[in-house]
Amino acid sequence: MTSEPDYYEILQVSPRAEPDVIEAAYRRLARKYHPDLNPGVDALQQMSELNRAFDVLNDPRKRAEYDRRRLRALAQKALEDGV
Repeated sequence: MTSEPDYYEILQVSPRAEPDVIEAAYRRLARKYHPDLNPGVDALQQMSELNRAFDVLNDPRKRAEYDRRRLRALAQKALEDGV
């Protein structure tokens, strides 16, 4: 996908992950990357990406729309690559 990040990859979950798995992954990664606990330079950006990914994947309507866009992008890439 070129137009937007892969939220499943950001949260390190499968596209078929159930909501409870997505939430557990978010919580685990948030503890790891939260700026208060991780004073690294990239902590704010990482946390922002995690928050956006969770916001989309945790909302059934947003997730369904994201999945449609993601599948279209993957199909387009496959066509361009000649697969």
